[in-house]
Amino acid sequence: MNVYVKSGLGRGLLGVPVGVFITTTIFYLHSLVIGPRALEALSTNFAVQYWAGIAVGFIFGAMSVVFDIDEWTLTRQTVIHFAVTVSVFLPASLLAGWVSAEKGAVLIFMMTFMFIYCGIWYTHYAYWQKRISEVNSRLRRRE
Repeated sequence: MNVYVKSGLGRGLLGVPVGVFITTTIFYLHSLVIGPRALEALSTNFAVQYWAGIAVGFIFGAMSVVFDIDEWTLTRQTVIHFAVTVSVFLPASLLAGWVSAEKGAVLIFMMTFMFIYCGIWYTHYAYWQKRISEVNSRLRRRE
């Protein structure tokens, strides 16, 4: 089995409890703001919420492995991570009722998701630029 597939499966399994915890916590915090009717919605739709949390946690955990593939550019890693995660996260969000199926709500969801991924890309880019500069500085000092 490919090392990335094996690592991705392991990370995905670790992501399952994280996904369930995060989605349940967000729903609970949302209920503190909205009131008890949000908890009623959770209790009547608990299985969908639970399985959506599992799917989202697994896919985010598993897909983190793309950032370990050194042969790929940062842009390719980020675009592939985005494409795969959004293809699971958006349907799960619609099914669980986290996002309304209205076009405007889906558009806002997608724009927010893309904005977050631009931030992820920039953060990784800045980190690696700094690391490269540090390595080059150390190499220059050795000369």
